[in-house]
Amino acid sequence: MKILLKDGTQKEYQGAMTVLEIANDISEGLGRMATAGMVDGEVVDLRYVVEKDCQLSILTFQDKEGAAAYRHTTSHVLAEAVKRLYPNAKLAIGPSIDDGFYYDFDCEPFDREALDKIEAEMKKVIKEGAKIERFSLPREEAIALMKEKDEPYKVELIEDLPEGEEISFYQQGDFVDLCAGPHLMSTKGIKAFKLISSSGAYWRGNEKNKMLTRVYGTAFTKKADLDAHLEHLEDIKKRDHNKLGREMELFTTVDVIGQGLPLLMPKGTKMIQTMQRWIEDEEEKRGYVRTKTPLMAKSDLYRISGHWDHYQDSMFILGDEEKDKEVFALRPMTCPFQYYVYKASQKSYRDLPIRYGETSTLFRKEESGEMHGLTRVRQFTISEGHLIVRPDQMDEEFKGCLDLARHCLQTLGVEEDVTYRLSKWDPNNKEKYIGTAEVWEDTQQRIRNVLNELGISFYEEEGEAAFYGPKVDIQAKNVYGKEDTMITI
Repeated sequence: MKILLKDGTQKEYQGAMTVLEIANDISEGLGRMATAGMVDGEVVDLRYVVEKDCQLSILTFQDKEGAAAYRHTTSHVLAEAVKRLYPNAKLAIGPSIDDGFYYDFDCEPFDREALDKIEAEMKKVIKEGAKIERFSLPREEAIALMKEKDEPYKVELIEDLPEGEEISFYQQGDFVDLCAGPHLMSTKGIKAFKLISSSGAYWRGNEKNKMLTRVYGTAFTKKADLDAHLEHLEDIKKRDHNKLGREMELFTTVDVIGQGLPLLMPKGTKMIQTMQRWIEDEEEKRGYVRTKTPLMAKSDLYRISGHWDHYQDSMFILGDEEKDKEVFALRPMTCPFQYYVYKASQKSYRDLPIRYGETSTLFRKEESGEMHGLTRVRQFTISEGHLIVRPDQMDEEFKGCLDLARHCLQTLGVEEDVTYRLSKWDPNNKEKYIGTAEVWEDTQQRIRNVLNELGISFYEEEGEAAFYGPKVDIQAKNVYGKEDTMITI
């Protein structure tokens, strides 16, 4: 079989070989550093058997996917240590994240003393150096195994997997976890790690579910890199807007008013006023006309727009459908309101495009775990616009929206700090969306063409579209490395 490596060279082998065997054949040093492989674009274990011609990349910690495999393995070591120390703890999920990993447990919260104790146990697990092995089971056997181990969250995850999906497990010593992988070959491959913090997190991110205990950690291949990262974390705590904003008396929050409902103080209000005047003047220069619409509406409006079916869990609803003649909801966005401004009179194709703008106060029922300072709040004010265009005007108007967005980023001095994401629908989950497949695919391609024509570098992500259409999300990372959406078109 012929193996094309990422540097363009080609290797030939007589028979099937694992990714690790190929890595060792290339060089022993690469074999020692390898954490995973990528076969024809798919991330796989080092134990994955290559049986036919393919493109192969040997991944190390220097690769994003390689670091993820290393940190994912560390999350399993964390889970094993917790189960040793707290046998009644139930396992939920434990993925890698951008700069580390976390694991959710159904157990009592952990304080710093408990985290230090768990760290010490993790070091024992690593020192034992258990070989990590992968195996698969049929659905019924997989469920039986997790029931035998009294892991209800794992049982639920298996039951939710599509029929025919491979159900894989990883075992290190006596510890077994449901997992798709990939993982290192043994626990002794982990060199430097630290448990950062513990917090609460709802099972599956749903506030109706049980609150679990989430443990965050990070891991590196060198202690010096770990130390530098921990120093960086201490530094960014000093630059957290939630801390600085209070010290500078820009905003505050009060428990009796509620989480996600900040009070803007005089200095913060002056900043908001300045920005609002600036953006409204800028939009007017670009041909926007202003509207002012209500902060709430009857449920009838949201049923017509689709929000009632697709967005109701994120809305503040006033009244009870079973008891009240009319039920209202605070608006989560102005789209349906502005379109009724448009529909108030007959229009000609010659009237288009029409660009409506509104500095709109919106309300969204954010999860408590998602809110932090002013990043995610339950009442906020944005510059929001809706454009009604002819099909032949779409591309130029989309370019105009991008130009306005980039002008805002340049003016605020953050243009270099953002990334552009084409947020697409998930064609395998059509019930989440309105419209036909043909319109979705055509619109996504037209957006793709505009971005390419303007030379804007972007990446694509399925399942991130709004229920009513694809979008470009302009993303930025906060000081903690979490990505937030700054602007959406």
